[in-house]
Amino acid sequence: MPDRTDPEQTDVAVPTTLMWEARAADGRSAELLAWLLEAVPRGQVFSSADRVVLVLDLDLAREFFGEAAAELPFRPSDVVPQPPPELVARPPHAWGFARVRSS
Repeated sequence: MPDRTDPEQTDVAVPTTLMWEARAADGRSAELLAWLLEAVPRGQVFSSADRVVLVLDLDLAREFFGEAAAELPFRPSDVVPQPPPELVARPPHAWGFARVRSS
């Protein structure tokens, strides 16, 4: 396993963290946030007036959702279920990132 604090050894092709973002349908931000907090009981959750963001370490995802959630390449739907369509203005976006440093 490469030392992700050393830029010479960082393999950015191996995601270790998922960032998931959804834009709420008009007037549904609080409901979308409540849905996410229940659907994914771990990770860091952020919100704004019309969006919710989840940042999740894939090791935590493995604990909750099984090995499929942390296999590479992973599919975001293996980690975060699709929200009810009436809560979102568009399909959620998701990206995998490789951790370089943890403070």
